[in-house]
Amino acid sequence: MAPIQRTPIENRLLAVLPDVQRRRVLARCDQVELAFGDVLYRPLEPLAHVYFPLRGSISLVMPIDDSDMGCDCKVKCTIREAWTRQIAAIEIAPEDALTDQGQETWNLLAARGIDNVILLGVHLNMCVLGRPFAIRQQVQLGKNVVLCRDLTDTMYNPDKAPKVSHFEGTDLVIEHVEKYWCPTITSQDLTGRAPFRFKEDPRKQRGAD
Repeated sequence: MAPIQRTPIENRLLAVLPDVQRRRVLARCDQVELAFGDVLYRPLEPLAHVYFPLRGSISLVMPIDDSDMGCDCKVKCTIREAWTRQIAAIEIAPEDALTDQGQETWNLLAARGIDNVILLGVHLNMCVLGRPFAIRQQVQLGKNVVLCRDLTDTMYNPDKAPKVSHFEGTDLVIEHVEKYWCPTITSQDLTGRAPFRFKEDPRKQRGAD
């Protein structure tokens, strides 16, 4: 029996390039085998190589498994767009701005000459870290970024790895941010009052540095 001819899974980015440009890129590429756990890029380090994966998956590594979106309900919640407005308890002043767009955020910071950015809110392992207006992007754009670590939370289900409490999972993500992305502060540094803590968290809270 003749061997089965398998068509390689082609990189979709390369596939949409015009033939001439695609051949030019491929002429300077070497095909390499990657093993599970290989680190291709570390935050803030120079980019040594560009990879065009042909198969498998490449992901940002987080210290918690949030693949179920953090739902710890017995009957899993349906993932949906749940929010349509800012929380009513927050008063919006005339000089405030609301946006979920990275470009608008950059334009606003540039127009107001803002280089120092404090990020807080929810959820740290989702929007606060990864959205176009969030920690990763602001660091990459050269802003002086800090996370207010007591005014955030994560979407984490303790039944998932590493199987720690919800609050310990949040601390792991905070440590990830501190190690790879930016320093942290607490609300005490801003208000002079005791840092916030969730009443359900029985542990002793981390103090301000």
